Amino acid sequence: MSELLSQIAGVVMLIGVILMALPVVRLGHRAYVPMFEMGLGLFLLGLLAALAGAVGWIVGGGIAAAALRYPVAGG
Repeated sequence: MSELLSQIAGVVMLIGVILMALPVVRLGHRAYVPMFEMGLGLFLLGLLAALAGAVGWIVGGGIAAAALRYPVAGG
């Protein structure tokens, strides 16, 4: 699950960087929307998701190490 979250976060961050490079987008007759703020928001959201994925990797690694050190089934 952490691996999938990290991959999705990378894609969201990439979309955010692309949107930050766009100056403005015309939405309607007189509506112009600056893309930098939207791109920065997506980038930061992706960064938070990547950090959550990294925490998942660390916690999962700790659980796996504990399971290898102290096996549940006696042998």
